[in-house]
Amino acid sequence: MAGYKKQRLMNLAASSTWSAPLRDLVELSQIEVIPYELELKYDYWNYHEIVASVLPGEVENELPHGFTAIGHVAHLNLREQYLPYKGLIAEVLMDKNPAVRTVINKTDDVGEQNEYRTFSYELLAGDPDMFVEVREGGCTFRFDYSKVYWNSRLETEHRRLIDQFQPGEAICDVMAGVGPFALPTGKKKCFVWANDLNPDSFASLEDAILKNKASPYVRSFNEDGRRFIRDSAKSLLETDLCVDTTPQQSRRYKNHGTSDVQNWRPQHIVHCPKTFDHYIMNLPASAIQFLPAFVGLYADHRTLFETDQPRKLPMIHVYCFNTKSDNGEAEAIKICEEISEHLGYPMKPGDPEIESEVQIRDVRGVAPNKTMYCASFRLPRDIAFRNSNIATMSTPNYSVLSIAAFYVLALIPQVYGTIFIYRRTNGGFNNANPRGVGSIEHYKKTTDKATFAKWERIRGAHNNALENFSLFAAAVICANIAGLDVNKLNLVCGSFLAFRTVHSLLYILVTSQELAGLRSLAWMGGASSCIYLLVKSGILFMDGRGARGVGL
Repeated sequence: MAGYKKQRLMNLAASSTWSAPLRDLVELSQIEVIPYELELKYDYWNYHEIVASVLPGEVENELPHGFTAIGHVAHLNLREQYLPYKGLIAEVLMDKNPAVRTVINKTDDVGEQNEYRTFSYELLAGDPDMFVEVREGGCTFRFDYSKVYWNSRLETEHRRLIDQFQPGEAICDVMAGVGPFALPTGKKKCFVWANDLNPDSFASLEDAILKNKASPYVRSFNEDGRRFIRDSAKSLLETDLCVDTTPQQSRRYKNHGTSDVQNWRPQHIVHCPKTFDHYIMNLPASAIQFLPAFVGLYADHRTLFETDQPRKLPMIHVYCFNTKSDNGEAEAIKICEEISEHLGYPMKPGDPEIESEVQIRDVRGVAPNKTMYCASFRLPRDIAFRNSNIATMSTPNYSVLSIAAFYVLALIPQVYGTIFIYRRTNGGFNNANPRGVGSIEHYKKTTDKATFAKWERIRGAHNNALENFSLFAAAVICANIAGLDVNKLNLVCGSFLAFRTVHSLLYILVTSQELAGLRSLAWMGGASSCIYLLVKSGILFMDGRGARGVGL
């Protein structure tokens, strides 16, 4: 009896955690609370609970609970503070997710190492096999995840865009990857021309077309995106493509010449349009840089889009990166400015069905201050019909040649100065040590004051040019890596060479203090050209829009 009272007191002592009804029933002795030992083993706890309990307290904030599943592969993107525990995290993740056989951690940004949008990774746990099979949009895809680009988190965006396409339309997927846009679109009975530069993506795309029986509607290509935009538009105009969608039963009756009118249906043939209705450009790191390929796309086929014709110019959906803000208005303006720069035509945020207006859609955040956007707009008539003799698929880039041109320009004063002093000293030029103090003193003694002063100015023009050479070369290289508009790059480089030519001439010829300021202005013009290129390149890199500013 004493033991019972003791147990009852213990139960009452723990009653602070009971509900009111439970406490009342115990007080009325209608029920009794007795001890019960419950053993919770490893299998009971989930991944997050285990990781939270084993990691040190100083790294428990924002525990790494999210991962991307691609088939049997779990793709982590661990922050630096969790790297010492990456093995433990990977093992627990595998234990708690039976479908996961491989755990990897990304070690660089997507596309940072190459143009195929692949990334470096380390195997944390499990099987090193990276060949996966995934399903999306009712289609099956098989690929080596280490060699191609795939992002499961874009499934919603894929579906959103595909829902806009209507059966019978022609879609050009310029950077198709393994086909997450192309295959489901083909399943909708749209005609899709899908292209990717990566040979491994192209091989997986062809496999997906075959496996999903999409060949009547989806065609695959392995070309440079800029060339593909031009070539595919031309090829489609010359192609008579159609698909017989007559039900199989109707075909059987028709082929056998049956007179059973009740079972016969008219033959239904779907013809592919002569022009594309939509272009998809899903390469957010640099897709906007491909837009110049649309200039003059239909310059020789204006009559196809006359106002009395139902055909519209294509809708372009180009993906890009930019910063993140509360309302996105600043980013929309910046994106439109960049599109305008590459098209050579003013664009502004607005309704994509209105010419020169762009719809900017926030797709997903990829970093704390970096977001992926989709910019959709109808190709402006002024761009599509611009003179094709002027608008080429890619303007020749003379910027690198301008570096060589400037170096030659810097050498001209040196050559001229050597000849000049040789003649003025009657062959007394000391080529063994032309810059030595003794040589310079000799030139000074054997020539008049004006001649020696001119030789010093010639030498100064040469030295000043060499001093500016490295700055100009660095600016041009940065601008090319950042993907600055080629037309603008050529213009700035040409301006720099013009400023430097004027500077050298003024340096050599001007002797008065009053006119020396003109030489300084020419110098400032050249320096400003270099600074402009560096600043524009820096902005592109900061905004994640440079050719190497990739990250997903």
